[in-house]
Amino acid sequence: MDAYRQRHAGIEHQHYKVADFPFVANINVVKYSTWFVCSGIFIDKNQVITSADCVTDADGQAVAEADIRVRDTTQDLANNDTLAVRSVLVHQGYNATKYVNNLAVLTLDASVSNWPTQSMPHIAVEAPTTADLAHVGWTKDLTVFGAQDSFDSDIMVYLEPTTTVCSTTAQNKIRDFSGGYHDRQYACAPYDWKSAHPVFTGGSVLATTTNDTWYFYGLENYELKDDAHKTFVFTRLSHHLAWLEIAAHRTAKNMTGRDDPYGDLDQPSGASSLPSAYLASLLWAAVTVAWTVTM
Repeated sequence: MDAYRQRHAGIEHQHYKVADFPFVANINVVKYSTWFVCSGIFIDKNQVITSADCVTDADGQAVAEADIRVRDTTQDLANNDTLAVRSVLVHQGYNATKYVNNLAVLTLDASVSNWPTQSMPHIAVEAPTTADLAHVGWTKDLTVFGAQDSFDSDIMVYLEPTTTVCSTTAQNKIRDFSGGYHDRQYACAPYDWKSAHPVFTGGSVLATTTNDTWYFYGLENYELKDDAHKTFVFTRLSHHLAWLEIAAHRTAKNMTGRDDPYGDLDQPSGASSLPSAYLASLLWAAVTVAWTVTM
């Protein structure tokens, strides 16, 4: 399993190289005396975007930096970088109940050796069709693939949605937090997370392909309940473009000792370590949305 992760597409299990999704970080967090594994996205050589619920407790408070480790996924387990975390910045508007503003930026103690600069799509790229989408994340429950559960053998799972699941039927609508409804044209959920992956971690990436290259455009979180009602929350990163600029700068200054020119996170001023024009060229305009799927 060193150089490969399992890919789950429909009911067929296939092996693909880790580098298929080089921008996806493996984040290991100790919470409640238990290891949790979730996903993140490298936005710089030493910075990772992830979901806030990945690195916070039940009350929405950030866990200690010492309890977090980040691994890049560009190489096999024997050769990839495993890095400590220098700082954690959680979105100030994060709601741990509704997953609103569910974002955090981690600054690592050192830089990864293989930063995948090609991981973000250009703003001109249109919303992907169903065939272009894949859900990318981690699971610690390896019984699906007949393997033993262990920290070093966590597997990356790629789920490609089907046209049936991504239909526009009443139960497959996306609801944003303003109460409006939209067809599921830009985010689709696999038919049954629970049977396919008993433990599928938060902060998973919704990725798309352009010219046969994988890119990301948002993060997903979901609550797997025992009943048939499953709540999914999709966060389009470009909706939080301004916050990501400021958060990236704020966490970076912890490494450099530079003064923070911004002050209030809601009111940026001064130059950013991630220029607005740069990020705008890489991310799409969108909103954070939530939906409930009833099976």
